[in-house]
Amino acid sequence: MNLVIETIKERRSIRGFKPQQVSSSDLRTVLDCALSAPSACNKQSWHFTIIQNPELIQYLNDTAKTNLKKSDDPLFKQYGEDDTVLLYGAPTLIMVSGDDEDYDAIIDCSAAVQNILIAAQSLGLGTLWNGLINFAFQNDDVKEKTAIPAGYTTYFGIAIGYAIDGVELMKKQILTDGVIDYIK
Repeated sequence: MNLVIETIKERRSIRGFKPQQVSSSDLRTVLDCALSAPSACNKQSWHFTIIQNPELIQYLNDTAKTNLKKSDDPLFKQYGEDDTVLLYGAPTLIMVSGDDEDYDAIIDCSAAVQNILIAAQSLGLGTLWNGLINFAFQNDDVKEKTAIPAGYTTYFGIAIGYAIDGVELMKKQILTDGVIDYIK
C-alpha cells in the first residue's frame, strides 16, 4: 500500500504520552508540514503557538476543566467533572489560531491540523486533536499567558509527544452507510 495512505489509515488519537520532549527537528518537520497545508486564496490565516512549559500546559488543562464544569451542555459538563485529563500528559501542545478577519480561517486551520496529525504519525509521534482545551480561553489571562496574537481566535489544541508503551488505541469505526453518494 502507498506509504501516505497507510499513514493516514493507521493514525489514531493518543491518550497517554511519555514525558520525553519532542525533538526540535521533529517539531520543525511537523510545523513545516502545517505551513504546507492548502488555504483559501493562499491567505495562510493561521498561527501556531508551541507550548512546552509543563506548568502552563497543566494550567490550561485545569482552567479548561473548570470552565467545562460551568457548561450548559451535559457532555461538556461531564468532561469538566470527571477525572479525564484533557491533554493526557503530552509534553508539547500546539495551539492553532485563526485570523479573525479571514472568513475561511477555521477551514485553513483544519487543513493545517490534518497535515500536523499525518506528519507526526509518519515520524512515530502520537497526537490528540483537542477542541476542549479551548474552554481555557474563556479566561482573559489565558490568551495573554499563551501569547496568542491579537485578532486571532484559538480553534484547536494538538497534544503531541511519544505514546506511552501499551497505550490503548481505539479501533477506528469507519461509517459507510449514507456517507457517500455517486452521481454519474
